[in-house]
Amino acid sequence: MPPVIDLEYGGNCQLKRPKTDVLQDLQIFEKLVANYYQKQPIFYVTEEFYQDFLLEQNFSNPIWLRDIYEQPTLPDGKQWLLWQYANRGKIDGIDTYVDWNVFHGSLANYEQFRLQ
Repeated sequence: MPPVIDLEYGGNCQLKRPKTDVLQDLQIFEKLVANYYQKQPIFYVTEEFYQDFLLEQNFSNPIWLRDIYEQPTLPDGKQWLLWQYANRGKIDGIDTYVDWNVFHGSLANYEQFRLQ
C-alpha cells in the first residue's frame, strides 16, 4: 500500500499557523515522502480538514476520507479512493476496536492499486 499522510484535526488541535504555511509544509512533506517511497502518498482526511485546506488546491493525491456518519462526497466533486466508515469494528483476535474501511472501485481496480 502507498504511504499515507494523516491530515485531520485531533484532540485539542488548534491551528495557529496561516493556511499558506500549512500548505507549503504539506507540499514539502508530500514530496519528501513520495521521493523516499517512490509512490504518491494518499491523504487521509476528515471532511472538515479537506474543506479547510485541500479544497481548491492542486494536489492530485488519492483521498482516504473519514466519515463515520454517512457516505461522503467531496464538495469539489473529487472522488475518494478509500472511506473509513466506522471506528468501532470488531475482529476476532483483536481486543480493541478497529476501523472499517471500503475501497471505491472494483476488485480489479483494488488489485491494480495494491500492486502500485
